[in-house]
Amino acid sequence: MNQTKAFIFTLIAIIVFSVSAAHAEESREAEHHDLSFHIFHPLSTTETPVDSSNINISLLYSRMGEVHGLDAGHGFSLITGNMTGLQGSSTVTYVGGNLHGVSGTGIASLVAGDMYGVQASGVANWTGGKVYGVQASGVVNVAKEVHGVQIGVVNLSDQMHGVPLGLINISNNGGVQLSGWYSTLTDANAGVRFRAGNFYTLFGFGVNSTSYNDLSEAVDTAEKISHSLAFGISLPAGIFALNFDGGVVNIDRGRFYELDEGSDQIGLRCRGMLELRLFSGLSVFGGTGAAYLMDAKEEPTEEDFKNGQWEELYFFGAGIEW
Repeated sequence: MNQTKAFIFTLIAIIVFSVSAAHAEESREAEHHDLSFHIFHPLSTTETPVDSSNINISLLYSRMGEVHGLDAGHGFSLITGNMTGLQGSSTVTYVGGNLHGVSGTGIASLVAGDMYGVQASGVANWTGGKVYGVQASGVVNVAKEVHGVQIGVVNLSDQMHGVPLGLINISNNGGVQLSGWYSTLTDANAGVRFRAGNFYTLFGFGVNSTSYNDLSEAVDTAEKISHSLAFGISLPAGIFALNFDGGVVNIDRGRFYELDEGSDQIGLRCRGMLELRLFSGLSVFGGTGAAYLMDAKEEPTEEDFKNGQWEELYFFGAGIEW
């Protein structure tokens, strides 16, 4: 019990000291340090929360005005101004100004201004301004304007003028398109396209069936079902766009969504098409391509790949993008 009381009183004393120190800091002028240490701001070697430093080292929480050199810590790093150099944290970093350099975090890297360099994190990156460089995360990247590369599962931007590398890429100068088309590979197809700038990803589903009264009946009576994922580029020219994409396709026969060696196929598909953009996001398209299909096996060999066959394909359809 005495140990518990002692811990509580010690914690209260630390909080009171921290609050009083924070109020005292407001009346002091900012200072520059060659080296600064933080345990949990304001328990630090700095005088004010707007001090600057060449090297800032922190344990749990640091707060600086600017850092020009190295900002490294285990906890949350808050810089209200600019960060220039190398920044690293096992959790989260926040830069209120611009970042010039490299920021690497275990969870999230947040930059309110522009980012020049590399912003990398385990989960998420956010840049409130422009990105000139690389944003790379394990899940999501968000930026106002990208003049570089975004690498993540989800990439979001107001304006994409670079290259997004992910499964879902969306920008205001792009959009999400729902489409349907006929193909010589599978008769009835539907897909969703995520486009950011000139680059897109396309998830497709197709079926050959004896009945198309409704989706469930079409699947139940299907002779084969296709699933595809493609990455492409769209080159606009007035009301037209020339699109090219390539990716993987799986042809499922017999027991759907289960591997049937000898009947199921897997392969690579490439396509080229002309898209006519009409009005209100509506467009029609058509084109040609080819698929290199091989027998699907749990342990494919080099011989299986060599025994694959090329199959020409033709398609046409329509879609709506918003």
